Amino acid sequence: MASSSAPSTPSTTGTTVASTIPGLTEASGLRFDGIGPVRIGMTLAEASAALNRPVSAGPRDLNELCTYAKVDGLPAGLAFMLGRDNASDPWTIVRTDVEDNSTIATLSGIRIGATEDQVKHTYSGPGHTGRLEVEPHEYIKGGHYISYDADGPAGNVMLFETDDQKVVAIRSGQQKAVGYVEGCA
Repeated sequence: MASSSAPSTPSTTGTTVASTIPGLTEASGLRFDGIGPVRIGMTLAEASAALNRPVSAGPRDLNELCTYAKVDGLPAGLAFMLGRDNASDPWTIVRTDVEDNSTIATLSGIRIGATEDQVKHTYSGPGHTGRLEVEPHEYIKGGHYISYDADGPAGNVMLFETDDQKVVAIRSGQQKAVGYVEGCA
């Protein structure tokens, strides 16, 4: 696995860009099934209605099966991966990405910059009965992928990407999509 290449909301000052979407802010907790009003499995129309603004597929070949959503006003460092089984199928949200120094945290309080030990302690502690797995990072020497599977093989997962010291990215959603190596690549 490798670092995802999700687009992030640009910041002209180098600081966090505040969300302009009611119900979806830097304080929204990342869940296995999405964040704020957006849920894994939503179509573009459902996500647009939930966010009260257009959600569209990014610029990809019409035959592609994966791309990132285009949404104005997302919190900095937040992106939604879209997927489909066939080119004729509608796009659905399959993964939520948090990266680029975002301040968004999981419902359990883990965010970019947390240590590997904090992730392991949090997701192996009380109230967390799922499977925690640690694998070596494909591109960052000493880095890891720490995945937490709370629902079994058919459920959603959360993955923490580390640089050997701290979390540098978090992904949640459908197991297959969360495991994609370089975003849609």
